[in-house]
Amino acid sequence: MNWIIDIFTKQSVSQAITILGCVAILGLLLGSIKIKGIGLGIAGVLFAGIGFGHFGLGINDSVLEFTRDFGLLLFVYTVGLQVGPGFLASLKKQGLWLNLLTLIAVFLGAGIVFFWHVIGKVPLAAAAGMFSGATTNTPSLAAGQTALSTIHVANAVEISGTAYAIAYPFGVIGIILTMFIVKTVFRINPQTESKLPTTKQEKPSFRTLHVTNTRLDGKISFQEEIGVVISRVCRNGEVFVPDSDTCLKVGDLINVVGTLEKIRKCAEIVGRESEVDIKSIPSILTTERVSVTHKKVLGKTLGELGFEGYGAVVSRVTRGEVEITANDDVALQFGDSLFLVGPKDAVDKVTEIVGNKAKTLNHPHMLTVFIGIVLGAILGAVPITLPGVPFPLRLGLAGGPLLVAITISLIGRLGPLVSYLSPGGNFVLREIGITLFLAAVGLKSGAHFFSVLLNGPGFFWMLAAATVTLGPLLVSATIGRLAFKISFVSLCGMLAGSMTDPPALAFATSFTASEEPLVAYATVYPLTMIARVFVAQVLVFVLAGIGT
Repeated sequence: MNWIIDIFTKQSVSQAITILGCVAILGLLLGSIKIKGIGLGIAGVLFAGIGFGHFGLGINDSVLEFTRDFGLLLFVYTVGLQVGPGFLASLKKQGLWLNLLTLIAVFLGAGIVFFWHVIGKVPLAAAAGMFSGATTNTPSLAAGQTALSTIHVANAVEISGTAYAIAYPFGVIGIILTMFIVKTVFRINPQTESKLPTTKQEKPSFRTLHVTNTRLDGKISFQEEIGVVISRVCRNGEVFVPDSDTCLKVGDLINVVGTLEKIRKCAEIVGRESEVDIKSIPSILTTERVSVTHKKVLGKTLGELGFEGYGAVVSRVTRGEVEITANDDVALQFGDSLFLVGPKDAVDKVTEIVGNKAKTLNHPHMLTVFIGIVLGAILGAVPITLPGVPFPLRLGLAGGPLLVAITISLIGRLGPLVSYLSPGGNFVLREIGITLFLAAVGLKSGAHFFSVLLNGPGFFWMLAAATVTLGPLLVSATIGRLAFKISFVSLCGMLAGSMTDPPALAFATSFTASEEPLVAYATVYPLTMIARVFVAQVLVFVLAGIGT
């Protein structure tokens, strides 16, 4: 039976795979345990790795380092592909204020870590791990470890990983505690919060309008100026799809798609809103959702494609989880879902043009994935010199692939290369990546974790990390509530997003049936991820400069 012992203790490829697999299995089971709806989630893998490392069940250091970095690269690249399409939109309107609050939390947290290093004498590597663990942000840990290795800090990975693990549990609890504190101090009833401004992006709606304006020049070209789509016209009981040459007449009923504000503007031009549901009037028109999979239409706008010429109209476009009005300037991306209205033959013709091949959607574009990974690794290695920072900054494997993935997803298509990765494929790669990374960090930190926690400065680090969690969150939430009048449920989503913490988001959604926490979380997530990766490295270099 010695072979069973060997497969766990004698270093080999099989032993490394076995150990990593067992850590993942135990960690995922541990993370699935929830107490009153709260659990460790994927962080359970970290603590399982610590347990294995504590009992000497480790793997070869070079294999461990590769596993950690490759897992991180997969994770941040797929995160970039996921959040990229909504990144620019997150910096507009009310999302700007939420992102400002998030940046306040990030920089204030860095300032508190700065204090604990200078005044509290927390070691540099531990300070870097504390900054990441207290904010439950794994990529920033990798960024900090990259910076630590650049300046050759001894035992940087073990110490920062240990501090990260010590700080992490209260990082999760602290976010939830902040929500309760804000709710109690401001005496908030979440059910009445709909009266306050929210960050929810308004989805396109539709209304039937009655044309009564005798001075209307007739052509429906005004719809582009307002930002609405006229998908149906009913004239003398006959319903048809309009084109650019269609002239409206007094007495027409039109179906208008757009935001409620833009629909109201349209009503002021054409006449008034009607109680008649034009879609209930019998007609030859049909509706269908089709997916964009044909490469020839990628990057082209709806105006350029001119589907109205075939007798069909696109009223809405769904991209990822965001639904937008199908204006002429909307450029199609792979995987977009189009809501078509028109006669059956016209809808079929447009469907043929855009593709709508389900198998193509499920096919992963691996060439683009590996090109993006290579470009991300190269970008991460580029040295960046900042004023006042004594060492060159590098994005590393935490920042380079993230920025490349966001850029690729925003472009959508470059020649024959398509950035689309199905939600299922993205999720699988992302979870494999973060699982491998946390397993490697846990195995590396396990040998010293309990000695630092029980016989060293572990409890002091834990208390210091609690201030890094609570202080920035309370300040950001208070400013958001008093200065910007942001609703409580949106604040909760922002708090969870500022820590990129899914368990806290799940708790935030328990306050309301609306999607506001989810929208706020998604709004701040991209900038938070980038900011924490950058700040983690700058913080290490600044603290190292002070110590020299």
